[in-house]
Amino acid sequence: MRSSSAVLQKLIDPDMGTLTNDGKITVIVRWDMQQVENAEGHLMYEYQEEWLWRQLPPGIRTLELIEEYFEPQYDQLLMLAGADVIPARIEEIATLTGVGLIAAPKDRIDALEQMIIEMQLGV
Repeated sequence: MRSSSAVLQKLIDPDMGTLTNDGKITVIVRWDMQQVENAEGHLMYEYQEEWLWRQLPPGIRTLELIEEYFEPQYDQLLMLAGADVIPARIEEIATLTGVGLIAAPKDRIDALEQMIIEMQLGV
């Protein structure tokens, strides 16, 4: 969902008010941030965001620990949120592995995308 704010928002924003006793929490994930000027000439930030309901491991219950826990999972959270990050990740993987540009039929790319999601989610 497209949102805006006068204040620069965090990319990963745990909602501590939703933390349950069994360690579930709502995490707001943001991407595609752009600074824009509104009709009154004030600077604003526009971005995509989604709210995800996530399970925390035992012992991670403070804001600091929760942010530390989710920070390295940002790409996974983006995929869960439905962000269009997979094509960029495929190109990055192809470059890092030395494969070069990928020129494959769409069905092969779709299969590769699914494989990447499953690997990152540990399925």
